[in-house]
Amino acid sequence: MILHQYPAVWGMNSLSPFCIKLETYFKIKKVDYEVKVELNPKRGPKGKMPFVTYNGEKIPDSSFIIKKLFPEDQLSLSDIAYKSLIEETLYFILLYSRWIDPEGYKVIRSEFYKLFPFKLGLLALPLIRRNLYKQADGYGISRHSLSEVYSMGKDGIIAISHRLGDRLYFCGSLAGQLDCIAFGFLQTVFRQPIESPLKKELLKYQNLVDFIYRIEKEFDMYHP
Repeated sequence: MILHQYPAVWGMNSLSPFCIKLETYFKIKKVDYEVKVELNPKRGPKGKMPFVTYNGEKIPDSSFIIKKLFPEDQLSLSDIAYKSLIEETLYFILLYSRWIDPEGYKVIRSEFYKLFPFKLGLLALPLIRRNLYKQADGYGISRHSLSEVYSMGKDGIIAISHRLGDRLYFCGSLAGQLDCIAFGFLQTVFRQPIESPLKKELLKYQNLVDFIYRIEKEFDMYHP
Protein backbone atom coordinates (compact mmCIF):
# COMPACT_ATOMS: atom_id res chain seq x y z
CA MET A 1 0.00 0.00 0.00
CA ILE A 2 1.42 3.36 -1.04
CA LEU A 3 -0.22 6.45 0.43
CA HIS A 4 0.25 9.48 -1.83
CA GLN A 5 -0.21 12.70 0.10
CA TYR A 6 0.88 16.30 0.52
CA PRO A 7 4.07 16.87 2.58
CA ALA A 8 4.32 17.19 6.34
CA VAL A 9 4.18 20.66 7.86
CA TRP A 10 4.02 22.23 11.36
CA GLY A 11 4.68 18.85 12.98
CA MET A 12 1.67 17.27 11.26
CA ASN A 13 2.00 14.31 8.90
CA SER A 14 0.49 16.33 6.04
CA LEU A 15 -0.76 19.83 5.27
CA SER A 16 -4.13 18.37 4.20
CA PRO A 17 -6.83 17.33 6.71
CA PHE A 18 -7.98 14.62 4.29
CA CYS A 19 -4.48 13.14 4.13
CA ILE A 20 -4.23 13.29 7.94
CA LYS A 21 -7.62 11.60 8.19
CA LEU A 22 -6.61 8.68 5.97
CA GLU A 23 -3.19 8.12 7.53
CA THR A 24 -4.74 8.15 11.01
CA TYR A 25 -7.27 5.57 9.82
CA PHE A 26 -4.49 3.38 8.43
CA LYS A 27 -2.71 3.55 11.79
CA ILE A 28 -5.86 2.63 13.70
CA LYS A 29 -6.42 -0.33 11.35
CA LYS A 30 -2.71 -1.26 11.46
CA VAL A 31 -2.40 -1.10 7.67
CA ASP A 32 1.07 -1.82 6.29
CA TYR A 33 1.73 1.23 4.11
CA GLU A 34 4.41 3.62 2.96
CA VAL A 35 4.08 7.33 2.23
CA LYS A 36 4.99 8.95 -1.05
CA VAL A 37 5.01 12.73 -0.79
CA GLU A 38 3.35 14.56 -3.68
CA LEU A 39 2.98 18.26 -4.42
CA ASN A 40 1.03 17.93 -7.66
CA PRO A 41 -2.54 16.66 -7.07
CA LYS A 42 -2.94 16.03 -10.81
CA ARG A 43 -0.93 12.85 -10.32
CA GLY A 44 -4.03 11.38 -8.69
CA PRO A 45 -6.99 9.89 -10.62
CA LYS A 46 -9.32 12.70 -9.51
CA GLY A 47 -6.74 15.47 -9.39
CA LYS A 48 -6.66 15.70 -5.60
CA MET A 49 -4.99 14.20 -2.55
CA PRO A 50 -4.81 11.74 -1.01
CA PHE A 51 -4.87 8.65 -3.17
CA VAL A 52 -3.37 5.20 -2.73
CA THR A 53 -1.72 2.68 -4.97
CA TYR A 54 -2.80 -0.82 -3.98
CA ASN A 55 -2.03 -3.96 -6.02
CA GLY A 56 -1.18 -1.72 -8.97
CA GLU A 57 -4.50 0.17 -8.82
CA LYS A 58 -4.72 3.89 -8.04
CA ILE A 59 -7.66 4.58 -5.73
CA PRO A 60 -8.63 8.24 -5.08
CA ASP A 61 -10.51 10.08 -2.33
CA SER A 62 -10.12 9.32 1.38
CA SER A 63 -13.77 8.27 1.84
CA PHE A 64 -13.86 5.98 -1.19
CA ILE A 65 -10.52 4.45 -0.22
CA ILE A 66 -11.96 3.51 3.18
CA LYS A 67 -15.16 2.16 1.59
CA LYS A 68 -13.23 0.05 -0.89
CA LEU A 69 -10.65 -1.35 1.52
CA PHE A 70 -12.88 -1.62 4.61
CA PRO A 71 -16.46 -2.09 3.32
CA GLU A 72 -17.60 -3.40 6.70
CA ASP A 73 -16.80 -0.05 8.38
CA GLN A 74 -19.92 2.03 7.84
CA LEU A 75 -20.78 5.30 9.58
CA SER A 76 -24.13 5.63 11.33
CA LEU A 77 -26.67 8.00 9.82
CA SER A 78 -26.01 10.62 12.51
CA ASP A 79 -22.26 10.36 11.98
CA ILE A 80 -22.73 10.80 8.25
CA ALA A 81 -24.23 14.19 9.10
CA TYR A 82 -21.17 15.09 11.20
CA LYS A 83 -18.91 13.90 8.39
CA SER A 84 -20.72 16.28 6.05
CA LEU A 85 -20.42 19.15 8.55
CA ILE A 86 -16.66 18.61 8.89
CA GLU A 87 -15.65 17.68 5.35
CA GLU A 88 -17.86 20.14 3.52
CA THR A 89 -18.87 23.17 5.59
CA LEU A 90 -15.94 23.30 8.02
CA TYR A 91 -13.40 22.30 5.39
CA PHE A 92 -14.32 25.32 3.27
CA ILE A 93 -14.11 27.57 6.32
CA LEU A 94 -10.63 26.15 6.98
CA LEU A 95 -9.77 26.79 3.32
CA TYR A 96 -11.11 30.33 3.72
CA SER A 97 -8.94 30.93 6.79
CA ARG A 98 -5.84 29.85 4.86
CA TRP A 99 -6.25 31.24 1.39
CA ILE A 100 -8.89 33.99 1.38
CA ASP A 101 -8.56 35.72 4.76
CA PRO A 102 -5.63 38.12 4.11
CA GLU A 103 -4.08 37.43 7.53
CA GLY A 104 -4.16 33.68 6.98
CA TYR A 105 -2.75 33.96 3.48
CA LYS A 106 0.27 35.88 4.78
CA VAL A 107 1.16 32.83 6.87
CA ILE A 108 0.42 30.34 4.09
CA ARG A 109 2.48 32.29 1.56
CA SER A 110 5.45 32.40 3.92
CA GLU A 111 5.21 28.77 5.09
CA PHE A 112 4.16 26.93 1.93
CA TYR A 113 6.72 28.77 -0.19
CA LYS A 114 9.36 26.59 1.50
CA LEU A 115 7.74 23.40 0.19
CA PHE A 116 8.39 24.24 -3.47
CA PRO A 117 11.64 24.08 -5.45
CA PHE A 118 13.59 27.33 -5.73
CA LYS A 119 11.31 30.27 -6.63
CA LEU A 120 8.56 27.97 -8.00
CA GLY A 121 6.37 28.96 -5.08
CA LEU A 122 6.32 32.55 -6.32
CA LEU A 123 4.38 31.31 -9.35
CA ALA A 124 2.49 28.37 -7.84
CA LEU A 125 0.98 29.89 -4.70
CA PRO A 126 -0.98 32.73 -6.39
CA LEU A 127 -2.34 30.19 -8.89
CA ILE A 128 -3.36 27.84 -6.09
CA ARG A 129 -5.03 30.71 -4.25
CA ARG A 130 -6.95 31.74 -7.35
CA ASN A 131 -8.14 28.17 -7.94
CA LEU A 132 -9.20 27.66 -4.33
CA TYR A 133 -11.00 31.00 -4.33
CA LYS A 134 -13.03 29.75 -7.31
CA GLN A 135 -13.86 26.57 -5.37
CA ALA A 136 -14.93 28.58 -2.33
CA ASP A 137 -16.99 30.90 -4.53
CA GLY A 138 -18.67 27.92 -6.17
CA TYR A 139 -19.53 26.54 -2.74
CA GLY A 140 -20.83 30.02 -1.82
CA ILE A 141 -18.71 30.65 1.25
CA SER A 142 -16.60 33.45 -0.23
CA ARG A 143 -19.76 35.47 -0.77
CA HIS A 144 -20.17 35.94 2.97
CA SER A 145 -18.36 38.52 5.07
CA LEU A 146 -15.35 37.49 7.12
CA SER A 147 -17.34 37.66 10.37
CA GLU A 148 -20.19 35.61 8.88
CA VAL A 149 -17.84 32.88 7.70
CA TYR A 150 -16.19 32.54 11.10
CA SER A 151 -19.59 32.64 12.82
CA MET A 152 -20.54 29.50 10.86
CA GLY A 153 -17.21 27.96 11.81
CA LYS A 154 -17.80 28.63 15.50
CA ASP A 155 -21.21 26.95 15.31
CA GLY A 156 -19.55 23.89 13.77
CA ILE A 157 -16.91 23.71 16.51
CA ILE A 158 -19.63 23.88 19.18
CA ALA A 159 -21.54 21.04 17.48
CA ILE A 160 -18.43 18.84 17.31
CA SER A 161 -17.60 19.51 20.96
CA HIS A 162 -21.15 18.57 21.93
CA ARG A 163 -20.95 15.36 19.87
CA LEU A 164 -17.72 14.29 21.61
CA GLY A 165 -18.93 15.17 25.08
CA ASP A 166 -16.91 13.49 27.82
CA ARG A 167 -16.01 10.41 25.76
CA LEU A 168 -12.43 9.53 24.91
CA TYR A 169 -13.30 9.24 21.23
CA PHE A 170 -16.27 10.07 19.04
CA CYS A 171 -16.74 6.33 18.51
CA GLY A 172 -16.61 5.52 22.24
CA SER A 173 -13.70 3.96 24.09
CA LEU A 174 -11.90 3.02 20.85
CA ALA A 175 -11.03 5.32 17.94
CA GLY A 176 -12.88 4.83 14.66
CA GLN A 177 -13.63 6.45 11.34
CA LEU A 178 -15.40 9.55 12.67
CA ASP A 179 -12.43 10.18 14.97
CA CYS A 180 -10.13 10.25 11.95
CA ILE A 181 -12.43 12.66 10.12
CA ALA A 182 -12.66 15.00 13.11
CA PHE A 183 -8.97 14.74 13.94
CA GLY A 184 -7.86 15.67 10.43
CA PHE A 185 -9.80 18.92 10.65
CA LEU A 186 -9.20 19.75 14.31
CA GLN A 187 -5.45 19.08 14.26
CA THR A 188 -5.04 21.28 11.19
CA VAL A 189 -6.86 24.20 12.84
CA PHE A 190 -4.97 23.63 16.11
CA ARG A 191 -1.45 23.21 14.73
CA GLN A 192 -1.33 25.62 11.80
CA PRO A 193 0.24 28.97 12.86
CA ILE A 194 -2.83 30.97 11.85
CA GLU A 195 -4.50 32.70 14.80
CA SER A 196 -7.94 32.76 13.21
CA PRO A 197 -11.28 33.06 15.03
CA LEU A 198 -11.74 29.38 14.16
CA LYS A 199 -8.68 28.42 16.21
CA LYS A 200 -9.64 30.73 19.06
CA GLU A 201 -13.05 29.03 19.21
CA LEU A 202 -11.48 25.57 19.20
CA LEU A 203 -9.26 26.47 22.16
CA LYS A 204 -12.35 27.19 24.25
CA TYR A 205 -13.30 23.48 24.28
CA GLN A 206 -10.94 21.44 26.41
CA ASN A 207 -12.52 18.15 25.34
CA LEU A 208 -11.51 18.86 21.72
CA VAL A 209 -7.97 19.94 22.67
CA ASP A 210 -7.56 16.79 24.81
CA PHE A 211 -8.90 14.70 21.92
CA ILE A 212 -6.24 16.13 19.57
CA TYR A 213 -3.45 15.34 22.03
CA ARG A 214 -4.89 11.85 22.63
CA ILE A 215 -4.91 10.90 18.93
CA GLU A 216 -1.48 12.43 18.35
CA LYS A 217 0.05 10.41 21.18
CA GLU A 218 -1.70 7.08 20.65
CA PHE A 219 -1.19 6.95 16.89
CA ASP A 220 2.05 8.93 16.51
CA MET A 221 0.46 11.74 14.50
CA TYR A 222 2.59 14.67 15.62
CA HIS A 223 6.34 15.19 15.17
CA PRO A 224 7.56 18.53 16.62
